[in-house]
Amino acid sequence: MNRFGIHSAGNHYNISLPISKALKVELWFFGIPLSFFDNQHYKTSENLPLLKKYDLIEASKSQEIWQGQFEYPFTVLTAYLVKVLRSDSDGNYVTDWILDPFARNSLGGEFWGKIITFEVDEKFGLLKTSFECEHSLSTTSSVKLRRVALLTDLEKLKVSERFSHKPLGELVIYECHVRGMTQHHSSGVPVRQRGNFSGMQQKIKYLSKLGVDVVELLPIFDFDENENQLRNPENQQNLKNYWGYSPVLWFAPKGAYAENPLNRHHEIKEFVQECHLYKIEVWLDVVYNHSGEQDAEGPKYHFKMMDKDTWYLHTPEGELHNASGCGNTLRCGHPLVKELILESLLYWHEVMGVDGFRFDLTSIMNRHPDTGDFQDFPNLLWELRQEPRLKNVRLISEPWDAHGYDLGKSAKKAGWTEWNDRFRDTIRKVLSGEVGQGLALKDSIEGSPYLFGETSTDHWPSLNFITSHDGFTLWDLFCYSEKHNQANGENNLDGHLANFSDNLGMEGPTRNQQILGLREQKWRMAWTILAISRGPMMFVAGDEWGRTQNGNNNAYCQDNELNWLNWQESEINSDRVEFVRRLLSLRTRLCKSCWISSSSTIVWFNSEGYEADWSPHIRSFAWKIENFEEGMSWWFLCNSFDAPLFFSIKEEKSISWQWDSNHYLGMPHDLPNEKFVELGPFSLVIGNTRQL
Repeated sequence: MNRFGIHSAGNHYNISLPISKALKVELWFFGIPLSFFDNQHYKTSENLPLLKKYDLIEASKSQEIWQGQFEYPFTVLTAYLVKVLRSDSDGNYVTDWILDPFARNSLGGEFWGKIITFEVDEKFGLLKTSFECEHSLSTTSSVKLRRVALLTDLEKLKVSERFSHKPLGELVIYECHVRGMTQHHSSGVPVRQRGNFSGMQQKIKYLSKLGVDVVELLPIFDFDENENQLRNPENQQNLKNYWGYSPVLWFAPKGAYAENPLNRHHEIKEFVQECHLYKIEVWLDVVYNHSGEQDAEGPKYHFKMMDKDTWYLHTPEGELHNASGCGNTLRCGHPLVKELILESLLYWHEVMGVDGFRFDLTSIMNRHPDTGDFQDFPNLLWELRQEPRLKNVRLISEPWDAHGYDLGKSAKKAGWTEWNDRFRDTIRKVLSGEVGQGLALKDSIEGSPYLFGETSTDHWPSLNFITSHDGFTLWDLFCYSEKHNQANGENNLDGHLANFSDNLGMEGPTRNQQILGLREQKWRMAWTILAISRGPMMFVAGDEWGRTQNGNNNAYCQDNELNWLNWQESEINSDRVEFVRRLLSLRTRLCKSCWISSSSTIVWFNSEGYEADWSPHIRSFAWKIENFEEGMSWWFLCNSFDAPLFFSIKEEKSISWQWDSNHYLGMPHDLPNEKFVELGPFSLVIGNTRQL
C-alpha cells in the first residue's frame, strides 16, 4: 500500500501523490509569519514568500504516481501546494495548483466565517492571500483556492489512552455540533473558547452526569462554511454550510474549531482524552461519499485536477454522478479512494484517539465503481469491518443516499450497525396517533428483528433514534405539523416532507395549557420508548430540555441561535433534564437485566392480561421480560391511545413500580393496586417483581 501525502522518513520527508497525465509536477513551499493569524478582520491581503520548490519524479508510469523527498523542518511555519503542468488538446500548456487531499493540516479556515483566498504569483514567487468579508466577496474568488495545505510535525502527538468500552447495545449517544454546543453566550464558556473544542471540553461533566456514553460530533474534517451562496430572505444575511457535510480534506481538522488554530490537533486530543477520563467515547460523523468540489461548476481543490475519472463516479453520458445530492459522488470502490478512506479512519483512530465513526450516506460506498449501481455484496464495508486495526472501532451506517435505500441489507451483511429510520418513523407515527402501528412498535422495541433478524449479545444492528441533526427536534415534533424552512432561502422547498409530526391543535408556540400538557406528555413518552427499546440509542443535543428550531427541519445553513444551544433553557426546563437523567439511569438497569442478558425472554399481552392482539386498531399493550438467571421480571404497560385505559396484570409476584412517564420525576404517582393500573393517554409505566 502506498502512503500518499507527506510522511516522515527519518531525517527527511517523503511525498507521494497519484496525478494523471502530468508533464511535470513540483512541490512549492511558502513561509507563513505568525502575524498571519493576528487581526485578520482588519487585513485585506498578505503575501507569503516562496521558500523552496522541489521537482517530483514519476515513480510509476503505469499508476502515474509522483514522488519526492525534502528536508524538514523549515525555520518558519510552512504552507505547500502541488504545481502540475499538462498540455491541453491544442498543445497549450496548462497549470493546476493542487491541494494535497492527504494533508494533515490546512491554512485558510482558522476563523469561522472569515473568507480567505489564495493565488500563486509564479513570477515573483508569492502566495497572494486575500481577506474578504461576506458582503464584498469578489466574483473572482470562486476560482481561487480557499485552502492550502499546512506542513505540521505531527509525529510527536501522544496517542489517547483507551478505556474499557460498554457493550454497543447499552450505549447512549449524544449527537452534537462543536460550534453549536458552546457558541451561545449562555454556555458560560469564555468568549475565546466558544464554539471550539476547548469550550466543548467544559461540557463533558454535564454529559457524564446526564448519562451519556458517546459524544458523536457532526463533521470536523476541514470544510468551507462559506461555500453556501444563499441568503436568508428574512434578513438578507449570508447563509452558511453550518453542518459541515462537504469535506475539503479528510485528515485535517477544521481550524475554526480550535481556540488556537496552530494547536488544533492537541486541542482535539485533549477533548478526546477528557471524554475518555469520564468513560465517554468520541465518534465522528464522517463523509466519504462526496467532496467539497461539488458539481462540474463547483470549486477545484484536488480530485478534479488529479484525475476526476478515478476519484468520482460518472454517468454513462460522462456527467458527474449525483447519488450524494451534492453534485458529485466519490468512486468508493476504486483502490485509490478505498486507500484514502482506510488511511483516514486509521489516522483518526490511532493518532487522534477516536472510538467510532458514523458514515454519512453509506450506501454510496456499496455502489459499483464503474456503473454506480448497488452491488450484491458490500465489499468495502466488509473489508473495513475485517481490518484488524479497526477491530475495536464502532462502525455506524446511514444506509441510504439521494437515490437509494439500503436499510437492513449491505451493512447487515458486513456486520455494521445502522441508523434505523424505520424505528424513528414508527415512534413518530405512534405518538401522532396514527393507527395500525402496534406490530411495528413491538418490532421496534425488540430491536427490529423483522428487519435485521435476531440480535446477538455481541452485535446490535439497529441504532435507535427519533431525532437527529437532520429534521425536527423532539419538542418540535409535537409543535409543528408542517416544516417552516423559509429562512433557508429555498422557498421552503428543502427538508423532509414526511415528518409524521402533529402540532396537537396549534402550529408553533401556544399558551393553551391543554395543548402544552399534551405536548409534555408525548415528549416524555417519546423519551421513555427510546430509552427502553433494545439496542443503542441516540438523541440530538438539546432534546433533553426540549430545544426548538421553530419548525425548521433542515437547519443545515443556520449559524445562529436556531442551532446554538441555549443553556439557559436547560435551567428553565431543569425538570425535563432531570427526567432524562433518571430515565437513562433506569435504562442502565434495564439493559443489564433485560436486553444484554442471554437468560431473558419477552412475552406480549393485551391490556386485559391475555395474549396480545395485533389488529390494526390496537394501540395499547403490555409486555413482560423475564430474567430466569436473576429470578425476576420487568413489566411494561404502554397506552398510546388518546384516552385513559385500565390494565390488568396477571403476575403471581408483587410488582414494584419504578417509572411513570406521566411525571417528571419518573416515579409512579398514585398506583394503589399494583396489578390493576389505570394509565392516562400516551403514557408508559414500568415495574419489576424484585427491587434491584
